[in-house]
Amino acid sequence: MLTSGCHIRHDVRIIISIPRAVHSYMSIDQEHTNSKILLILFMLCFTGWNGLRAGAAIVFWETLPFYNARASPPYLALSGVFWVGIGITLCIAVWKSKIWANSITFLIAVLYSIWYWCDRLVLQPVPHANWPFTLTVNILLLTFVLLTMYRQCSKLLINRGCVKPPLG
Repeated sequence: MLTSGCHIRHDVRIIISIPRAVHSYMSIDQEHTNSKILLILFMLCFTGWNGLRAGAAIVFWETLPFYNARASPPYLALSGVFWVGIGITLCIAVWKSKIWANSITFLIAVLYSIWYWCDRLVLQPVPHANWPFTLTVNILLLTFVLLTMYRQCSKLLINRGCVKPPLG
């Protein structure tokens, strides 16, 4: 951002540096937009998955007790509805770049991972052969969420003038 205290002799340097600064802002915005859209798509996938979980629990409400599952239909339906509500709220917050979205999104991702593993290990005691793959994907997704939120925080700091963007 240009300050009003610039002297005439510095105008040439300012004019030359403006395209570089504009390019930096444009490339930062483009990268954040792509990562934000990808993050929202991931969140919508998990939201949809939990919507299917809740819907299946409601549709098969009377059939599920015959399989002697540890998870009752009310638990399956309520947990699915809960995570759908959280997912939709987070998607809207990230899309609208709400200030609290950056700090809450990673926390919710960690809480969802903890809930997923507790649900998987406690309520589904059957040995799972693919647990290393699932754990690896979980760690990669958490890393992606962390990096995306970190980049979004950086963008907010640059846009507010707290940090100057790199001139490349």
